[in-house]
Amino acid sequence: MKSLKRNYFKAEYENQYVYLCILQISARGVPEEAEKLGYDGAEIWGGRPHAYFEDMTSSRIGDIRSTLDGLGLAISGFIPAQFRYPVNIASTDRYIREKSVDYIKRNIDAAAALGSPLVSVCPGYGTYGEPLKNAETAMIKSLKKILAHARGSSLKILIEPAHPMETDLVVTVSDAINLIESEGLAGLGLCIDVGHAFINKENLTEITRYGGRYPVHYHIDDNFGAGDDHLVPGEGKIPLREFLASVKESGYQGFLTAELGFNYTTDPDSASRRTINYLKGI
Repeated sequence: MKSLKRNYFKAEYENQYVYLCILQISARGVPEEAEKLGYDGAEIWGGRPHAYFEDMTSSRIGDIRSTLDGLGLAISGFIPAQFRYPVNIASTDRYIREKSVDYIKRNIDAAAALGSPLVSVCPGYGTYGEPLKNAETAMIKSLKKILAHARGSSLKILIEPAHPMETDLVVTVSDAINLIESEGLAGLGLCIDVGHAFINKENLTEITRYGGRYPVHYHIDDNFGAGDDHLVPGEGKIPLREFLASVKESGYQGFLTAELGFNYTTDPDSASRRTINYLKGI
């Protein structure tokens, strides 16, 4: 599937779905635009004007579901607005942390009502001048509360390793695996962004081998190895053909979400078409 959040595309591999999300478009417009551009599904962004939790009344949820069903589109996942927002599940300030956890919980509720199969969560970051261990402890407490809130539903909760410019807690896929195993976070899965992994100089073949052990979801984009550019796949230096071959060999059958950056805001249709053409051509 291919799809996009904000100005990000999300792509699913081999007869799966593709979705484009444009920052200035309405929640109902997201699937309509995705279908128009030849995508087969949509990943929902939990920010305005898409699907901010406070706006998700029963009538709005019903309208989005009806639009998706009418177009024959699937939801690949739900991404709460987190990076660079006033949300930090690793905050050592108890009030901020609890508000952040509550925010994620309410996004989980909105995602479940929409019928999303998963919600991805960012690890947060430490407070400047404080021991990083304090933030790690806070993050773990928060993740346990988030997992408990989702328990009993069909939703999967995935943590997304980032890069040093976005987090100092769960940077690599190995960091995420160590967190899950050392803390016994049963049910927590991985949202693997190939752009982040490339910046971190991770082994792109190795990181595709965890699908049999944990729930996994992939974000696809491109960059040149120095910054998180979120380019159209194939327009940077990431060896995406080799990476996607490894994904296929792993037996993965879920979505591949291609996430494109804000530099495509003024002409998202062209970027979305180049994205779907590249991914379908592999």
